[in-house]
Amino acid sequence: MEVTQEDDKALQLLHDIREQSNKLQEIKEQEYHAQLEEMRVSIRQLEEDLSAARRRSDLYEAELKESRQANEELKRKAADYQHRIQKAKEQGKAEVEEMVTKLEKACTEEQMRIQDLQEKLAKASKASAEATDHLQSMKMAKERLERDLERLQNKEDSSDSLRRRLRETEI
Repeated sequence: MEVTQEDDKALQLLHDIREQSNKLQEIKEQEYHAQLEEMRVSIRQLEEDLSAARRRSDLYEAELKESRQANEELKRKAADYQHRIQKAKEQGKAEVEEMVTKLEKACTEEQMRIQDLQEKLAKASKASAEATDHLQSMKMAKERLERDLERLQNKEDSSDSLRRRLRETEI
């Protein structure tokens, strides 16, 4: 009778421990799932940011190319106008010099615009690289969490197997 009562108490304790272990397991799994979801959202946002940064980078590169072409054209025109100045010194020297000044000013402005676009391109490239690095670290963290979750699920399977063996030995 006493042995049966002690066995009942042991079985009750085992049952209580099993319930607490299951609850703890559920809580851990919920936490891991929540962390995984947060990381998935963060990864999606980072991928969108990376895509936007790449689009901006492409846009800046195209603008930079156009500005360089415009600058080369303006330099060519400036050289052409300087040549015309030599021929037309007697005729409207002041007007031609004003044109050259305007062209030189336009060249200077384009040069400044090129420099600005180069800075924007550098910033966009840096942001793209940072987003890529951050995305990679988030993916690695996600993989670690998935492995941890899998280990926890394997522990639960192992615990179920031990319980079945214990029941079989009780019978």
